[in-house]
Parts: sequence; structure tokens; C-alpha cells
Amino acid sequence: MISPPFISKPEKGEALQIYLAVSTNSVSAVLIRETDGRQLPIYYVSKTLLDAETRYSSIEKLLLSLVMAAKKLRHYFESHPIIVVTNFPLKSVLRKPELTGRLAKWSIYLSNFDLDFKPKTAIKSQVLADFVSDFSPKLESTMPSDELIMATLHTPLGRLTLMVRRTYAEQAWVSSYSPHKGAK
Repeated sequence: MISPPFISKPEKGEALQIYLAVSTNSVSAVLIRETDGRQLPIYYVSKTLLDAETRYSSIEKLLLSLVMAAKKLRHYFESHPIIVVTNFPLKSVLRKPELTGRLAKWSIYLSNFDLDFKPKTAIKSQVLADFVSDFSPKLESTMPSDELIMATLHTPLGRLTLMVRRTYAEQAWVSSYSPHKGAK
């Protein structure tokens, strides 16, 4: 009926794409590779925001999402060129000479990686990043240790069936996910 989730393995030196998503209480990122016109997931990371982080602007939350992904997926960021897919002006924000505080710190940290910023042209993987970000609950001590979420999203590109397995570890939700057979 439904095949188990799979994660794609990138080829050595292959350019990878990252989609970022933010919500009121969480940030997330999905790292993908593109093969034969299909976007295949490599890894998904998410973080529940602390109280002070919930007051960041949308741009700061997106940058926090990118920095969080770069820290958790450092081995991918160091060995592959990364294309950040976003319609927000993250590149121009990071290149401002008058940056101070956390933005300056994040800019210096991200300058260690081969990042390229491209505008969104399709919504395939962004739908997944948004879906998981929207359904990431606030961090509570009563959260279950594992949670499995399955959903079918109807997009302009067709039907996308998702299975997201979450595990709670060190105040962050880390998920692996996969579109199933027959997903577009």
C-alpha cells in the first residue's frame, strides 16, 4: 500500500538545493538533490524557536533556519555547493557592510560555505518544508519521543503524499521524510 520512507544519497561534489520555511514557533529546512527533473530529499532539519527567537523578523528567522541547517548538516555544506532557493533577499542582507550582532555573526559563519541564492521557480520541496514547519508543535516536556505524520497535499503540480517521522532530541525536532510511490 505505502512504501517506507527513503532518503537520497548525493553524488560527490553534486550541487544540492535547500528550501527554508518559518512559522511562528519553528524554523525548518529541507536539503534536496535534483535528478532527472525530480527533487529527491536528502535530509530535513527543524528547530522549535525559543521565546526570544519568536520575535525575530521573517528575514532573521529564514537566516536562522539556514544557519541551523548549516550547523546540523555541516558535512553536506562543506563537501557540496549549496543552492539556497528563496524569493527573499537573503544574499543582499548577508552582504551588507553595516551588519551587527547576530546577523554579522551568521554572515561570517555562512561565508565559510559555497552558497548560491536562486529564486523559487517550483513549489515541490517548498510544500514539504512549509508543511512540516506549520505542524511543528511548541516545545513541551510532554511531547512523545516519536511521532509519525502522513499527509496528502494537493498542489498545482499534482498530488504529493508525504510521510514524516519525527524524533525528539536535544530541544529540536529532526525528521526524515519521503514522497511515496506515485507522488508527483
